[in-house]
Amino acid sequence: MTVNKYVDKGLWSSFGRAIKNTTLEQLIEVELERASLIELEQNYFVKVGLITEQQLALEEAAVKGRDHLSWEEAEELASQEEACREQLDKLHQMWNQKDLRTSSLSKKEASINSTLASYELQLQSLIAAELEREPHFLEAKHSL
Repeated sequence: MTVNKYVDKGLWSSFGRAIKNTTLEQLIEVELERASLIELEQNYFVKVGLITEQQLALEEAAVKGRDHLSWEEAEELASQEEACREQLDKLHQMWNQKDLRTSSLSKKEASINSTLASYELQLQSLIAAELEREPHFLEAKHSL
């Protein structure tokens, strides 16, 4: 007889399903957030540079073509410039919140680890209680 027998008997099924589902969801969220932060740190300056270059090119095109552009073309350039500004603002905002997000991520991770440790102790307690109810298991264990 092994511990798995007790897990299979339903101790884990009633106790563990909720644990597994919520904890796995939380772990996935933490990993996605971590990946997002890593991607931001690795690509922030490159993205800012590319968007800034695009914005400057649009501004230059607008200035050079000021006398030759139709109203619709000028409006399109202005719209694209505004989109660049919005992208830069969003990137800067994300960068400024990076430390707060990292701190929050660490707290979530610590909470998940604490929850897992607590559930592990509870599961061990359930298994120990079940083992005590089956004295022949303990006798067999001692004779090994």
